[in-house]
Amino acid sequence: MKAQYYNFFFLTVFQLGILALSFAGTTDPIASSLFDYLVQEEVVEMELSTDMSLLLDENNSGADYQAAKLTFSTLTHGEEQWDFSLKPRGKYRLRICDFPPLKFNFSKKDLAARGFDAFDKLKLVTHCDDDRLEGQEKLLREYLVYKMYETITPLSFRVHLIRIRYVDTSGKMSSFKRYAFLLEDVDELVARIGSTECEDCLSPAPEQINREAENIQAVFQYMVGNADYSLALNRNVKLVKGSATNPGLIPVGYDFDFSGMVDATYAVPIHAFGQVSVRDRVFLGLPVEDPMLERTLARFETHHAELLDLIAAQKLLSATVRFEMKAYLESFYAQIADLKVVNQRRTYTQLRQKAPTAVPDGGNPDHYGIGK
Repeated sequence: MKAQYYNFFFLTVFQLGILALSFAGTTDPIASSLFDYLVQEEVVEMELSTDMSLLLDENNSGADYQAAKLTFSTLTHGEEQWDFSLKPRGKYRLRICDFPPLKFNFSKKDLAARGFDAFDKLKLVTHCDDDRLEGQEKLLREYLVYKMYETITPLSFRVHLIRIRYVDTSGKMSSFKRYAFLLEDVDELVARIGSTECEDCLSPAPEQINREAENIQAVFQYMVGNADYSLALNRNVKLVKGSATNPGLIPVGYDFDFSGMVDATYAVPIHAFGQVSVRDRVFLGLPVEDPMLERTLARFETHHAELLDLIAAQKLLSATVRFEMKAYLESFYAQIADLKVVNQRRTYTQLRQKAPTAVPDGGNPDHYGIGK
């Protein structure tokens, strides 16, 4: 009898253990970074308190950080407050924006105390234009471009949309609310994909580049109509080191405000590439054989419906803007469909036909099959 009891007891404990493990496997993973935490906790509203008059001073070059406080509520812990520092960032946008993009710097000690990894930097892409409607529209357009990039490949920067109430601690400005989005820092990106940033990679030779990753990045830039980047100068693109199984430098694009899909009010066409409008597409990818480029285009076709759904779901944009963005996206898909229908080869040449001699700033024409 006692033996039967113990057998039953241990069987029950074993079954409960299996059940517990099965439930554990269905729960969300514990956030390892502050960025992950904000996404998992569905934080969509924040209050940012700092000396706004200092932050927005036209003489603020972004060289120095200033004290700030971030307040938000989470599903798990309720209201939280974080003391951190921030500064204006960027080059072009820092000069021309009414409200510049920002860089957040958190204390690694505070992050560790709350159980997070030491990814202490975050970037904030802001509304730029004080005109509420114009600023919000362009911000949301660029946010969607980043989400499209995420959809196409994990070798991209993640973003998280939030609405921020800005509070001026100097008392000189009234508080105001605007949409913004957090941009994953490069240190967190490379940790996520098992890589490291290449910080001294100007003018890489084509054989140093992971051609498949470069081709995906280049087609994406073409799809959204962005010609404002350069591998040679590392402008608006980060080069990260591949792995033994995925060797070569991997380009990861960012800053899409000059793209046709965003069409920022301050964006200007690159006349050297034959652009009349920033909406004119120019393909700036390195030369590849047809099979690789066709695999890349097939990848984009696979995600066609998802990209359309991303635009349709962004109800903060007007129906007119969403229709225009869909039409611009569909013009890309119509072009690659035409290439398939007529069974044209030399696909790279076909994509380059509108600007066959275009070479990104600092690039070597030989690398693009043009010659001197």
